[in-house]
Amino acid sequence: MRCLVPAYWSGETGIGYFATTGNTATESLNGKLALVYDAACWKNALHLQGVHTTDQGETSA
Repeated sequence: MRCLVPAYWSGETGIGYFATTGNTATESLNGKLALVYDAACWKNALHLQGVHTTDQGETSA
């Protein structure tokens, strides 16, 4: 089957950083990426997301 409508790319990105200090110290970094390839015959989507956090020197991801 041949697609008669041209395909297009779309997407979004995001990044964030949050830090607090005082009695405790916390840092958090997050990011995301979303891409979409949309054609009349099919649609492909990719979603990536990650978070990295440090609280009192202990790291979690």
